[in-house]
Amino acid sequence: MPKIAHIDTLPRKLVGAACVLENEAGEILVMKPNYMEGWLIPGGVCRQYESPQAVALRKTQEEVGVDTHSPALVGTFHSLRRSEEGQRYESVHFIFVGGVLTKEQILKIKLQKEVFEEYRFVPVAKALELLSFPLNDRVRQSLEAREKRTVAYFELVEE
Repeated sequence: MPKIAHIDTLPRKLVGAACVLENEAGEILVMKPNYMEGWLIPGGVCRQYESPQAVALRKTQEEVGVDTHSPALVGTFHSLRRSEEGQRYESVHFIFVGGVLTKEQILKIKLQKEVFEEYRFVPVAKALELLSFPLNDRVRQSLEAREKRTVAYFELVEE
């Protein structure tokens, strides 16, 4: 095992991942959280030693009760933003596509009621209107990249 004496001095970044889930009509699953404006897709922050793909799988299971296997990476995004208090923070986000849910899977959706009020499947254009910023941009660019059979990469810097 390599010894890295300065590991504790290296910068830290917040890492998050989310998963786009679709129905057979090509509509996207969106969820209304009870703690903020806007809508979300399943996702969250990586725990220590957890990979982005693992967090996408975990949050999909926790938030909607659906197991998806081998979600495909479609977007990677770097953000340098400011909190409401003015503190700068840096994050890296991964967007995965978890595939098309079957009718049986959709019937078994169990929304995490402590966090979400409701869910819907909506057309992509409507989903992009409902999703909070910058998640809506990340999803839009990721779905465009999927159509081109590539992975989106974007940097967002707020002064």
